[in-house]
Amino acid sequence: GGPVSGGDDDGTSIPATIASMRFAGDNRLAEAARLLSSASPSTVRIIKTGLSDHELLSEQQLRLLCVLRRSLAMPIGRGMLTLFTTRPIITQRVSIPPLELSGRTVGGQRVVLDNGMLTAAALAWPHFHNGVAAGLRMVGAGPAKLTTTWIAHHRPANNQLTEEHAGFLLALGLLGHLTDLSTMTLYDYLSKGHEPTSIAILLGLAAARCGSMDAAVAKILSIHVPSLLPATATEVEVPPMVQTAAVCGLGLLYQGTAHRRIAEVLLSEIGQRAGSGSEAAPDREGHSLAAGIALGMVALGKGNTAAGLADLHVVDRLRRFIVGGRDPRHPPDQTGTSRIREGPLVNTGVTAPAAMLALGLMYLRTDLGAVAALLDVPDTQVLLDEVRTDLLIIRAMSRCLIMWSSIEPTMEFAESLCPPVVKAHRLGDQPPAGPGWAESEHHLDELRTAYAFVVAGTLFALGLKYAGSANQEALSLILLFLDRLSDPSTTARGKASITQASADLAIGAVALAASMVVAGSGDAMVLARLRKLHARTTVDMIHGTHIATHMAIGLLFLGGGAVTLGTTNECVAALVAAFFPFMPTSTSDNRNHLQAMRHLYVLACRCRGLVPVDVDTHDAGYVPLTITLRSESAVRPGGSEEREGKVTLRVVAPCLLPPPETIACIRVRGPRYWDTILTLGPDTARDVRTVLVKRRAGHAPYASDRKALLDLARRSSPTWGYAAVAGPAGSGSARKSQVSLNGQSQEGAAAMEGDTGPDGSSSGDARSDTEDSPGLALQQGGVLLDRALAADPLALALVRHGGASGSVGAADETALIAALTGPSAVFRTAALEGCLRRECVALFPVLVAVHTTLTRLRSPSGDPDSLTRAVVQLRALLSFFSTPRLLAGPAATPLISPMFAAAVEESVRNSLQNTLVDVARTITSLVSPSPSP
Repeated sequence: GGPVSGGDDDGTSIPATIASMRFAGDNRLAEAARLLSSASPSTVRIIKTGLSDHELLSEQQLRLLCVLRRSLAMPIGRGMLTLFTTRPIITQRVSIPPLELSGRTVGGQRVVLDNGMLTAAALAWPHFHNGVAAGLRMVGAGPAKLTTTWIAHHRPANNQLTEEHAGFLLALGLLGHLTDLSTMTLYDYLSKGHEPTSIAILLGLAAARCGSMDAAVAKILSIHVPSLLPATATEVEVPPMVQTAAVCGLGLLYQGTAHRRIAEVLLSEIGQRAGSGSEAAPDREGHSLAAGIALGMVALGKGNTAAGLADLHVVDRLRRFIVGGRDPRHPPDQTGTSRIREGPLVNTGVTAPAAMLALGLMYLRTDLGAVAALLDVPDTQVLLDEVRTDLLIIRAMSRCLIMWSSIEPTMEFAESLCPPVVKAHRLGDQPPAGPGWAESEHHLDELRTAYAFVVAGTLFALGLKYAGSANQEALSLILLFLDRLSDPSTTARGKASITQASADLAIGAVALAASMVVAGSGDAMVLARLRKLHARTTVDMIHGTHIATHMAIGLLFLGGGAVTLGTTNECVAALVAAFFPFMPTSTSDNRNHLQAMRHLYVLACRCRGLVPVDVDTHDAGYVPLTITLRSESAVRPGGSEEREGKVTLRVVAPCLLPPPETIACIRVRGPRYWDTILTLGPDTARDVRTVLVKRRAGHAPYASDRKALLDLARRSSPTWGYAAVAGPAGSGSARKSQVSLNGQSQEGAAAMEGDTGPDGSSSGDARSDTEDSPGLALQQGGVLLDRALAADPLALALVRHGGASGSVGAADETALIAALTGPSAVFRTAALEGCLRRECVALFPVLVAVHTTLTRLRSPSGDPDSLTRAVVQLRALLSFFSTPRLLAGPAATPLISPMFAAAVEESVRNSLQNTLVDVARTITSLVSPSPSP
């Protein structure tokens, strides 16, 4: 069968809906799809010269292996990019795009890896993620779920289970389609003994029944957890990774229930020791982590109020798992983990990350300082030497989860968890001087690394709190540290550096935090930084570094720009489980974190896309919206502004909506569409919302008027709606110059068309349509607003500075008339100030053209022919901008007031005396006698 979207082979195509309209002004969406496509040969570039044929072949093999390490990390990000974008066709199979393992040189020569360089085990998990990405393209389960027959129709030929089909099953579970799977089908899948399929079924069933305590699913999970089996039960050999998936599934199934028995079992699983032999539990660290996350999910946000858990002494036992000590349950023995042999003490290298996350999730948003103090960063050099430096990321993040209300997008908060001994060694700063420095000089790298990890963990928590908000303060702070960590001087050899591996770990966490804040927005500045990280394919880079980068890229364009992240307790827990900062070192590595859990972010996704549809033509189109936000919201969405006591956000739909709890009202505004107040449903939808709008008679849609659309884009937030940088069509340099550090448009001083006046009443019906039609009219008349502003530095500065809203008063027009005979700079200043106050920036180049013509008329050296041409131009200019097609209100309301036209007539009369009397009468006849708007 064909692909879901009907015709693509690389799995990155998105149907022409909100994505193609939001990002129609540039190629950022196409660039993201290119970065995440793994179905085409990779380019192999050889920089070295003077190599022999044998050396050239060896170098090509090495370079191809490095590039494929990146390609095999792309499917996870591609699943984010295409999330919820297509609907399954019941009569067709869903095709899974291939993973291309060959490359091509710059000259077009094909390069293939030698046998043995990539084994089947190394490709198992990339194929698994590829199957998940193909399945996540489908819209989540609604009233009509996929049937068992349709799912069984996708089984591989000869009933041989594969990793790709296993990933496809996990995607179906995350979308809620496995709830009606028959018992016989489940037994058939689980009895095959195929590890990836068992992991997918267990996690998928638990995710589909999240928080329900479903008895049937609980039985299936329990038989895969030895601790839940009775002592007399027949011993069944369950692979370690399947046990890990079952433990994580228990946390999902019992999420938020504080179930005592499950909590007790999960608490014991955190410190569970290996059975026998050094290889009995090769991925024990990941198993302990899954148990800790599951325990945090079971008692999610309950804190000390969890009924029935008091006698378990959960906090005391978790503290022992963090700081170490004798384990009272286990006498000294000779059992070992995958790396070291243990004695009677707790192995904190295994249990500490799990215990920290369990504490952070259990006490999420409780602001209990006594519990948070257990996760304080050691404040002396001696205590710092007692902890693993990389665990400081988890320690800082977990502490911030507890003290949720203290998270603020400020530099002080970012460094608030760093003790003085660590804060004194900021990245890029010179080492402190003073007595005793020589004794601690060998600790400089460790202290700088500790600073990087603590700040990275803090910023990761910042990204969790502001996920999906596009808050510019939070984004700017995160990008500041991302730039510091990415600076080559940070990892250069010397006293002020950290290792490249440590920098990559911190960069991955910070990059994910930045993408969480602007999830689904396609922010251009974040994409520019992620492209640089994507381009790195050095030999020493691990597979997990590429995974973090491509997850961040996919998160940036989540659902093709129609999906973002939620911030409820359940969403935070899912994001922590999916974006755990410790990434795999190779494609087959599951030691620190089960790779299948990377897809749990789907549980935190919220489809907030809004597409306006014309009620008459049934076509989607661009519509200006004004979103009024609740002033008491703890997190203010990015791009919002406060005017006249109201916090508003101006966007051009199709758009993403801010979190529903922050929205007070959504209104369709503007002269081209009738005013409409929109209502929203709950924030749980997995499909794009569609609203009906009515276009006014005689007005064209914005899609057919690009100048008007760009004019709207200047005065709205590109983070939520139409994301093209405003500027002349096809002007790449103009776009680049108008983007600030946070990706917002620098221009846009004029207020949005049809906005409310000072008294709160709508003024859209009574004003001329100068915010859109003049864009095309000015182009036809040979005067471009963008060029007029760009050619005048003073005018451009005033536009960037902005102006007050409201109608132009008599004093403003008097000042404009007084400047009519003055120098060009004085007149343009007065004209621009009046246009800004009148909310009619398009009038500015008209006034400039009038003043330029009058200046030519006053020139003593002007010959009769040039004076005649100037008068004709002035007549044509006034005639053109007095035509009814530029008006949205009554036909008698002109664009240029009679008072100003009279002043022009007087100026012409004084300049040419009796020569141009007839011309002045013509000008008077062209201007309507109606009062000024």
